Amino acid sequence: MYTDVCFLFQTDDEIMKGMRFAFERMKLVVEAASGAGIAAAMSERLRQMDAALRHVGVILCGGNTDIDRLPCYLILIRQLYY
Repeated sequence: MYTDVCFLFQTDDEIMKGMRFAFERMKLVVEAASGAGIAAAMSERLRQMDAALRHVGVILCGGNTDIDRLPCYLILIRQLYY
């Protein structure tokens, strides 16, 4: 079996979009590390890789999530009150 290693780096905005995707579509509150994994799985770079990469697993966690510091929550609060 041959394994190739590739790293996909995500920006803060992409990580927040991944977190928001999990919240809106999966009804899960996840921490930034999970948002990064989701963003990488949905990235254009991954789509451009080998077509055999159709099935990708992402481990999600949320144990370190502080509801008052969630990026999408802070954006919503700013829109409502500022």
